[in-house]
Amino acid sequence: IKVTKKATSKHKRSSPQKANLNSANLSHANLSHANLRYANLRYANLSGANLSHANLRYANLSGADLKVYQSGKYTAYIQKERTRIGCKYYSNEEWKKFTDDQISNMDVGAVDYWNNNKAVIFSIMDSLK
Repeated sequence: IKVTKKATSKHKRSSPQKANLNSANLSHANLSHANLRYANLRYANLSGANLSHANLRYANLSGADLKVYQSGKYTAYIQKERTRIGCKYYSNEEWKKFTDDQISNMDVGAVDYWNNNKAVIFSIMDSLK
């Protein structure tokens, strides 16, 4: 049997692939740099998962133990124990202890973002306890 590949245009846009991880137990999984764009993560257990540099754009996170907060330059991915803001990923307790000097050393303009948004971020962190 000879199998031939159907010719397709290399310029044709394909629809995005959607990973179905509905109700998956991903606790403590290393999802660093994972492309989860459009993924169905509804009710997924993401506690302790490493989401540093993960692409979660357009992902369905309803019911998952992850909250996403977008404001200005940065997106915050807030979990019960850890939070990623921009490319920085620390425990929630570490975030709460950072000084303005430490935050300002993370990125240009970071301290302005931090002072304008930390109350909301801390409130979201506390809501996940």
